[in-house]
Amino acid sequence: MRESLQFLKLLLLLVPAVATAWALQDTGLLAAVKPTHWKMLGGLLVGCLLAQGLAWLLWRRRMGLRALALGAGVYWAVQLNYYVGPGEVLVAVVVAAGALAVGSLVLGKGRYDLLDRLLPGAALIVAVVGWTLPFPIHGSRVYVVAFAFLILLARRQLLDDGRQLGRALSTLAAEHPLLLAMLVTVVGFASMGLWLPSLNFDDNASHLAIQSQLLRDGYYRFDIASQVWALAPWFNNTWHGIAAVLLGSESRAAVNLIWLLLGVSGAYRLCIALGAGSRAGLLAAAVFASHPLTVYYGTTLQVDGPSAAILLHLAAVLCGTDLTRRSAWIPGALIGITLALKMTNVVFVVLPCLYVTWVALRDRRLGWWLRVALISALIGGSSYLYAAALTGNPTFPMFNTVFQSPYYPLEGFSDPRWHVGIGPWLLWDLTFETSSFMEAYPGAAGVSLLVLLGGTLAVLLRAGPSRWLALAALLPAAALFIEVQYLRYVFPCLAILGVLSVAALDQLLARWSGVLVTTLALVCVTNLGLMANTSWIMRSGAWEGLASEGRSNAVALESRVTPHRALLERMISRYPDACVLNVDRRPYTARLMGRAVSVGWYDPQMARAALWAGKDAQGSRWGDLVGALGVSHVLVPKQGEPVLEAALTRLGARKEDQEQDLALWRLTTESGHEAKCDPQFFEARDTAHHRLHAYDSRP
Repeated sequence: MRESLQFLKLLLLLVPAVATAWALQDTGLLAAVKPTHWKMLGGLLVGCLLAQGLAWLLWRRRMGLRALALGAGVYWAVQLNYYVGPGEVLVAVVVAAGALAVGSLVLGKGRYDLLDRLLPGAALIVAVVGWTLPFPIHGSRVYVVAFAFLILLARRQLLDDGRQLGRALSTLAAEHPLLLAMLVTVVGFASMGLWLPSLNFDDNASHLAIQSQLLRDGYYRFDIASQVWALAPWFNNTWHGIAAVLLGSESRAAVNLIWLLLGVSGAYRLCIALGAGSRAGLLAAAVFASHPLTVYYGTTLQVDGPSAAILLHLAAVLCGTDLTRRSAWIPGALIGITLALKMTNVVFVVLPCLYVTWVALRDRRLGWWLRVALISALIGGSSYLYAAALTGNPTFPMFNTVFQSPYYPLEGFSDPRWHVGIGPWLLWDLTFETSSFMEAYPGAAGVSLLVLLGGTLAVLLRAGPSRWLALAALLPAAALFIEVQYLRYVFPCLAILGVLSVAALDQLLARWSGVLVTTLALVCVTNLGLMANTSWIMRSGAWEGLASEGRSNAVALESRVTPHRALLERMISRYPDACVLNVDRRPYTARLMGRAVSVGWYDPQMARAALWAGKDAQGSRWGDLVGALGVSHVLVPKQGEPVLEAALTRLGARKEDQEQDLALWRLTTESGHEAKCDPQFFEARDTAHHRLHAYDSRP
């Protein structure tokens, strides 16, 4: 009877895994991945295995199989430093050390473990910068001195943390050397998302604005007229801005490296909190790291990946015993970060907030609960308060039919592409018809959904904290998905369910651990093989180009995908005071926000003006618009804007530069001299200057 029960439990893993393998073969999904992609992954894997073998040969007597993880770690660290640069890696270390220092000062030295101090510390640093974003105090000297002081002040605790982390990893390597080596290898592949330059649409249209303005002006302009998302929750963009100021140039890899490691550690931590053991923790962390979307979030500043990482840690904290005996900073900071990352994250924290409230009432700890609430507001409230004060809508531009801010039309957001409906084969469709739920190719959702389905059912059927966590992830995700069928929005739910499913399967299949490990290793391989399907950029060979030609290929890649950057950089190098109107359909002005405007929908005023100008077949309206803006340059598609080009020609403008499918026109004055930028229009949109520091030397 017992053997039969064990076999039935094994079917929870084997049936979904075999069905998924059959479907992969039948649909030809893996075969559709370009051979060059498999070749590139295989070459990197061979290099990693050689590094592991060399490490084992060098240190086999002292470390034994533990050397395998060390070899993999060194191999991927070298790759990371080569492709993103040692500066980004150093900034990641400095930012993490600064966060640990602040966390240690706030929570007390030695009272809490590393992660319990790191996350509140990071939250407090980013919150302080977030509240002071509109003030001209953000300079590299200030940041370097501040971080140096923090690290110096907490140097002993940081050194002790380093030693403790080393001992913990050594112990883990002694217990599960092969699994740890596998995890490091998978995390190394996941870090490939950091290799690419910032090519994502939303990054170039919006997310990069904070760091570009901090680097150029020392403050954030709050230019809601040029960018409707200027006051949207900005925790992630602000953290990247801190890294950029420390680095002295645009940064994405530094903070995204921290997010990746936080997600991996969160998956491991949640398994341990559930009592599943270190083996399950390593497997769950590897499955999370291998997910195609985990890799994708390394390529962008979009926040659903960071949200998943924070919610994994929040789930682990809520699973712990004596919640109210811990510092209010721990749950408060995690809730605050979740809200500060994205306003729709409120659906994911409703149930955790109710649980925290219930525990506080049960333990009669009202003061503790109030501290949690205040800390959450401190960490997560800056963007909402500024939005309410400046526009009358704390969620601007969302829900403007309710708040009726005059700065945005009274209409709701709706994209018909993501209203395909929900059917009984949803999990199958997400896996094999992913393009219906995201700007991606089939397989971008990975195979974890289907392979771990038996584990998910086991979680929901068994009483205990795992069931409640699963429901707390599923219910808000279902609410979001019913409203809009967009895969990226529910990634936090997928991450949590993946961890819970691995933990459940590890407990159910204790006698079949080899089968579980083998199956999940194949899941990781399959997921990594599908990571290029998350975007047309990766699908077209971005990684293959880097792997074959080196990091110099990044320049060509960026020129091909975002030619705006090269044109604008050359423009600024020749004309430091230039300003530009971008009439290309891609509103890539975030890197020059405050000196560039776009006619995209992100700028409703300019979108209406362009529509008005486009109705004049003679082009005189375009001439009036360009003259009224006072720009010195106009960015125009090479093909498709003949009326505008005719108007520019009549104004005496000439085509000065070009890149890919874009041309840069230089305006001239009536006397034939090169026109200079008239900054009045741009300075009029500098809300932060006019409302908060009109006393400074700016116009």
